[in-house]
Amino acid sequence: MLEKEQAPFDLIKIDVEGFELDVFAGCKTALLPAPKIALEIHMEGLRSRSQSVADISREIDVDRY
Repeated sequence: MLEKEQAPFDLIKIDVEGFELDVFAGCKTALLPAPKIALEIHMEGLRSRSQSVADISREIDVDRY
């Protein structure tokens, strides 16, 4: 659980070279208030892990944004 002084975040910046889904899986609590997300997607990294942009879209519930 986030400490009171750490939440809510206004912005989360993610640049993790193909491990985007791992980050989203681990930060569900931080995403509850729907902060802005600055996301750099590394297509080669996703493909090497048999993942896609569609997988990321499902993980972060883009309809909330």
